[in-house]
Amino acid sequence: MTQYVLCRKAVFANMENILDSRRFLSLLNQYRADYDVFVSKHVSTEPKGLFTGVDASYLDYDYVIYIDPPKCGQNESKRNYAARQEYYLYAMLEDRRIADSMIGIMQEQSLVGMLSYPVDYVQSSNWEQYENWADYFKLSQRWLRENDLHVPTAIDKPPLSPLGGCAVIRCKAIENLAALQFKLFGSNYVGYLFALLCQSNGYLPQYAITSQMIVHNCLGYEASSSWMNNVLEIKKRYYRQLESYNQEREEYYAKLSRAFQVQTKLRWFLGYDRESFRTIWRYRKSKIIYWVQLHILRKGKELLQRFLPDSIFRRVMRIKRRIFGPKDFTDCV
Repeated sequence: MTQYVLCRKAVFANMENILDSRRFLSLLNQYRADYDVFVSKHVSTEPKGLFTGVDASYLDYDYVIYIDPPKCGQNESKRNYAARQEYYLYAMLEDRRIADSMIGIMQEQSLVGMLSYPVDYVQSSNWEQYENWADYFKLSQRWLRENDLHVPTAIDKPPLSPLGGCAVIRCKAIENLAALQFKLFGSNYVGYLFALLCQSNGYLPQYAITSQMIVHNCLGYEASSSWMNNVLEIKKRYYRQLESYNQEREEYYAKLSRAFQVQTKLRWFLGYDRESFRTIWRYRKSKIIYWVQLHILRKGKELLQRFLPDSIFRRVMRIKRRIFGPKDFTDCV
């Protein structure tokens, strides 16, 4: 018990996406007696504050309660987003014994590097856990390579990460975080990196489950099962339309590609590039116009010769030669 009291603890909280800020700040006040509480209103790119924007360093503590909820999803209602914070974030903060017991578990289990809540029923019904990991999978692999970290990953097996933006972290498990390189910052993405870094340093990220969370999940799954069939039907219809759209787009670009290839082969066969092709076309176009005009003049001369007296026709032709020259008519008169 003495070891637990002497450990250095802190709360790093970013309240940018907190819906009820007054309630959130009042709940943090109960931690100030035994925890150093740091609160910010904007995220940052500084890893020492775990990207929460707080003016503190995780290196000065043994355990940190990390709070940085992600933004509300584009297709997620405010009601679901508020329920998520109510059921998981506030459920942990309202009873300080939960956070204390999580730190106690980490002290007893030396291999535990991070404890976070599991995926909630809203995310489970929308498959967001797997969709988010699929979005960040290649980025995470690149981040591991750039920082020379070796952790086995698979696109169909997301790491245990604080997707709700709430976790208790053993600072020793991520002690080299400040020395690593980052090109992307976000609550979900950083949560995956915390989990991967814990594994790279020989620690395990795990889930913490409370009795109240089980009640919330059971109620949520029971409610979601009543409308899951409708959701699946809508998603099926959407993916079919998306597949049809992608197929039409691929066919359109395939036709453009074939037309471009034929045009390129034709120019190569004729030995023309684009500029020379335009020049030759302008030359041929002028020759066509010239021959059309010449045909009209010859027909006009035939009509004049047919309907005018011979003396007048010869006088008209002499005037024409004096003005335009004898070209094209000298052999005909």
